[in-house]
Amino acid sequence: MKKLLFIPLTLILILSCSGTAIFYTLENEEEIRDTNNFKPDTPVNKILIYKDAAGTETYITHGKQLWYSTAGTQQNPWAAVSIPDGFSTHVVVSSIATFGTRLYATLIDDDRDSKSALMYMDSVSGVLNEVFSYTRRDGPGSDDYFFYDMSLFYTDDGLYISRVNRSWNTESSDSSSIEDTELFYFPSGDYPSASGLDAAHQISLPGMTLPFLIKDIVSTGAGGDTYLILNEAGSSADSYAAGKLFKATNSPSSFSEISMDDAYSYNRLYYSEKYSALFISTRTKSDVHPILYSLSGGPWLSLPGKSDVQFSGFADISDVQDKTILVGTRGDVQDGSSSYYNGDGYYEIDMTDPSSIAIQGNTFALDTNYKSTDLTNSTIMDILYDKVRNKIYTSTSSNGLWMNKYSESDDARIWYIE
Repeated sequence: MKKLLFIPLTLILILSCSGTAIFYTLENEEEIRDTNNFKPDTPVNKILIYKDAAGTETYITHGKQLWYSTAGTQQNPWAAVSIPDGFSTHVVVSSIATFGTRLYATLIDDDRDSKSALMYMDSVSGVLNEVFSYTRRDGPGSDDYFFYDMSLFYTDDGLYISRVNRSWNTESSDSSSIEDTELFYFPSGDYPSASGLDAAHQISLPGMTLPFLIKDIVSTGAGGDTYLILNEAGSSADSYAAGKLFKATNSPSSFSEISMDDAYSYNRLYYSEKYSALFISTRTKSDVHPILYSLSGGPWLSLPGKSDVQFSGFADISDVQDKTILVGTRGDVQDGSSSYYNGDGYYEIDMTDPSSIAIQGNTFALDTNYKSTDLTNSTIMDILYDKVRNKIYTSTSSNGLWMNKYSESDDARIWYIE
């Protein structure tokens, strides 16, 4: 087993003004270090393409800051979007999503007010505008308090915002407990307003009585089905609480639960339009974490995992290599142990025979190049395939952002660090 002395999971580390550490436990994310530059070891999370009202397309990724790069340029220089006044140097961009002609971002700031906010911009040449924000709320005890954090999920039918109410026992505590989670839905053209997340936009998940964290939401296309995965909140960040799957068929705001084996927690959810297939990467109490998948609405099947490899996000790259879906990996702690293991780069799901799919190693890119990079032992937070420009991006928890494209001199696809 490949182990590290210490890899903090399930948290974003932000240093407070007094120097005390507060860990915002956004479950199953990696550490966001206090760095203001886009460096090779910069942790980055989701990456997407944002198209503004003028039709300009821009690559966007986030972590300690919000970074952007003009789509299609050769060298892809990256720049940071300025954070508005009113936030401290400890602010973190925790999630992003495109919605209509806007780019939305959630911010978490551990100054003395513990502020979180929903922001947006209409183009990357502009500035982030605050929609609304929350500050810490005192609890019943002398030193405890409550705090909201938010996560964004975009589908073809609208924008979902998850709001988690967390409580801390003391200001210097390194962990929080989840009090409750609320979900809000904004259909296309209905932007969130300064009045905040109101009851008119709130939706329910039937049968949920325990606190939970929403992990991912995807749709099968505009007007199609919408799927949502969540994990019930366990007693600690590293516990293996039951994962649940929900589906909305007639309305993207009306979900019902799909019965699944409760032996799994869930990491990421993905829909492949080409194969009409849903994939869920899982987390189990054993050292093998299978991928669950369903073809064309059929029964859920299990793709056997690999020892000490836990899978994360997906991307269909069948236009690069026929019948291939990439899947990233992530590091994790062993259940009931303080030992961690590394991520293991990415693998390929061979879809040659959809009735009998298989996991294989790297074949679409030059193998000697891939094995010489830090990608081979990275936790991959997200994968983006840009079909128009024939590029693949992977964002990692601690090894920066990587881009893959065809190299004429090598007559192969090569990985470059951004």
